[in-house]
Amino acid sequence: MEIIKDISTNVAAIGLIISSMAVIERFCKKSISNLFLRPFKDKLDAIEQAIRTVDNKVDKNEQDNLRCKIVNFANDLKNGEPKSEVQYTNICDTIDKYINVLHGNTYAEKEAEYIHKILSER
Repeated sequence: MEIIKDISTNVAAIGLIISSMAVIERFCKKSISNLFLRPFKDKLDAIEQAIRTVDNKVDKNEQDNLRCKIVNFANDLKNGEPKSEVQYTNICDTIDKYINVLHGNTYAEKEAEYIHKILSER
């Protein structure tokens, strides 16, 4: 009977040790993973920030480009330069993108209103 009691105590102790080892193993894997992956995560964060910066610059550049097209088109109309249907279609697409996608400024929007006014009078 004493032997069975010793065996069951030993089995319980072995079970406790095994479950503790599993917890220790998970902790070690997580710690080692964090230790090795942290530099890569930091670099990835820096790359993501650089991409956001470039993306913002591209949007700003495109906004400036579209604003110039709108203003130049309006100036051409004010100077009496005739425009074709294709040119009007293209400038209307440009205006839509400038206002709705890139959220342009009010000066170009006023010029866009002028272009739409001339277009409606045709």
